[in-house]
This record gives sequence, structure tokens and C-alpha cells, in this order.
Amino acid sequence: INAEYMGHFLSVYFFSIILLMSDTSSNTSDSRGIIRVTTKRPVFSYIPLCKGMFQEGIDEVQLTGYGLAINSVITLSELLKNQNVARIKNIVTSLTELDESNRKASLPKIQVFVVKATEGRSRRNR
Repeated sequence: INAEYMGHFLSVYFFSIILLMSDTSSNTSDSRGIIRVTTKRPVFSYIPLCKGMFQEGIDEVQLTGYGLAINSVITLSELLKNQNVARIKNIVTSLTELDESNRKASLPKIQVFVVKATEGRSRRNR
């Protein structure tokens, strides 16, 4: 592995740690239907949060994760789908540009948009 690649990897890794450290439990959701998934909380802890948003009348919930939390977002969306809580509507991936001390780095981001699963729909029909 060359030094330039390793430097880029480390800067992205440390930025994702900074994002995780700055995220608090009370900041994982807001009234617009966005859930910010991190690696600090178990994936299963986000399921009641999403169910609650649907019960409050929010039609679409956005599951968002950066860096190392991308796997958690994917797992969460599949759990919601398999439990017939939600249906995956759209998936968006992107790179967020960072400017750290005159060095540019990119942090991967995923957004999974889910909508409430329709009543009476069986798992086989998804």
C-alpha cells in the first residue's frame, strides 16, 4: 500500500470517528423523518424509532450513514423490510468532500429512503 493511499484512508477513518463522537443519542432523528445511523448504537435500537415515525404520520423516513456506519444503514433497512415494517423506496450514495488542513478527502455517504409497508402484504410479494 502506498503512502498517499494510506494517508487518504486514515484521514477518512479519523473523520468518521469524529462524526461518530459528535453524534449524540438525542441527535439521531428529527421531525423531518431523518434517522442518522451511527456505529455507536446497536442497529436494532433504530427499529422502534422508525416505527414511531411511521405511527406519527411521517410517510417517508430517510436512513443516513457516513463511513463505517454504511453497513449499519444497509442492515437496518433490510431488517425493516424483513419485518414488514417498511419498503425500500430509493437508495442514494455519494461522497462528501472534506477539506482537512489543505488536504482533500472524501467520506462515503448512503441514504436509504423507506416508506411504510402496506398492510396485509406478505413477505413473498416484496
